[in-house]
Amino acid sequence: HDRVLALQAEADVLVNIGNALAAQTPGKVFESLGSGKPILHCPSVDHNPVNALIREWGRGWVCRNDKASLQLFLAKLVASPQQQCAQLSGDDGAIAAYGWSALAKRMLQLAERCVGAREMDASSFGNRRNNEDRTIGGPRGRGGG
Repeated sequence: HDRVLALQAEADVLVNIGNALAAQTPGKVFESLGSGKPILHCPSVDHNPVNALIREWGRGWVCRNDKASLQLFLAKLVASPQQQCAQLSGDDGAIAAYGWSALAKRMLQLAERCVGAREMDASSFGNRRNNEDRTIGGPRGRGGG
């Protein structure tokens, strides 16, 4: 993984080959977005969810994964890289929520909520159990007269 990150850091553009199924958004897309490098996303299907992410966030280009489309796009990119890159957004705020630190923070908060809820459930279960024991063990219950 360290080697891949080093290669990403050296690259001018990252290439993402879209999945064959439109119902998937692979984690590598978010890692690529977090790199800050422009992404050339090459979907094989029209309704790939990554298309909208790349376009909405202005983090790269979407080019159909076929020879003619790629040739045309790459010719434009080589002919006028500044013009093509001027269309991109430098705003990292749109993707900040998907960075490793932000995801880790959300996971920690979720885990803390789950643990807190579990402790509350255990506590309330213990209180209910104690109340039941008092009721059952009272004067008419199992040990009382």
